[in-house]
Amino acid sequence: MKPIIGRLRKLLRATPPAVMLRNRAALRRVANEAPGVKLHLGCGEDYKRGYINVDVLPSAKCDLISRVEDLRGIPNASVACIESYHLVEHLRHSQLKASLSEWSRVLRPGGELHVELPNFQQCIENLGAHFHNGHDLAMVGIYGFPPDIEAEPFWQQHKWGWTPATLGGLIGEFGFRDVAEATVRQDWREAAKFGRDMHLVAIRDESEWCPPSEGAS
Repeated sequence: MKPIIGRLRKLLRATPPAVMLRNRAALRRVANEAPGVKLHLGCGEDYKRGYINVDVLPSAKCDLISRVEDLRGIPNASVACIESYHLVEHLRHSQLKASLSEWSRVLRPGGELHVELPNFQQCIENLGAHFHNGHDLAMVGIYGFPPDIEAEPFWQQHKWGWTPATLGGLIGEFGFRDVAEATVRQDWREAAKFGRDMHLVAIRDESEWCPPSEGAS
């Protein structure tokens, strides 16, 4: 217990007061709106009204500053819907597993999970075929957008590639059912013109959430 308390104290000391105030306000909203809360994870500059917008960067247009694999303060089964757009590809394989476990924890049974990201198979098949502003959009889907990477190399690089089959299979291991492809929502992206991206939706099943075992990736 003492090591845990020590880590929490260290976190609080390292958190700027403005961030703490913003997060407290967001968590009050969660408490007031549960179990109908909607989370928009990895929002960046895309602020969605009616959602708790979450991002790890304080400079983002967000309500809650948090890593998506550690939504501390959000109670179990308190969320109706989670949406993320072009977030998953920025997570390492182990980070996505931790995130899916956390998203399963906060979603209520019957709650929806939506994830949208590049389809790695489509990226491979379209290499060298579609360019925008001098950038191969298939290559951008694999590695990330070069100007963004120059500005924020750690966060903006793509860490892993997924297809509907591989990502759908992984999602199904974390308390979700009825994983299916749906229509891409961010159809304003240039890459949407040749079907580079995919949108998966899944339903939180009725099983009780179990914390990951010690040492799990």
